[in-house]
Amino acid sequence: MTGAGGSSAGRIAAQDAPAAAACRAAASRPRSGSSAAIASSATAATAGASAPPVASAARLAARAPAVVAATATGLFAQYNWHLFWFAVPLTLLLRRHVLAGSPALRTFGLFLLLGCGFLFVLFVLTPAGRWAESYTVVNRLGLQIVPAMLVFAALLWREPERDAEAAHARMAGAAPSGQ
Repeated sequence: MTGAGGSSAGRIAAQDAPAAAACRAAASRPRSGSSAAIASSATAATAGASAPPVASAARLAARAPAVVAATATGLFAQYNWHLFWFAVPLTLLLRRHVLAGSPALRTFGLFLLLGCGFLFVLFVLTPAGRWAESYTVVNRLGLQIVPAMLVFAALLWREPERDAEAAHARMAGAAPSGQ
């Protein structure tokens, strides 16, 4: 089928011309033994295919607001986890004094924050952001971090023990005896 810009085969050939020229140049070099077989199979495999597009920083930066908006929509507006992601910040706000008083919870919270930061970097600074824009990955990767967030929120709502020895004695009494 031809259009105003010429045949589609002609456009594809023009786009693949640099890749094909590089393959022909590599194939014309003399080789010996197994390297010749590898080179010829690589040349045959890449002769008809164009090089994958490299994601430029400008293109990623231009798409970043759409990725962040899609991620926020997936977390806060869709009916998958929307109430959970409102409850976690509310829990952090209401129970910040418990978080401030517990080094273990602060460490746990830091690991969760690093995990969320990793997902943010993955979506915003890599081409994987297109999966976030289509909501393919947002909910699936959120599913991986939700159990840990739920445990973290539950630990924040738990009242800290005032007397460590009383808590230890209670736990020892609750444990089954090994007779």
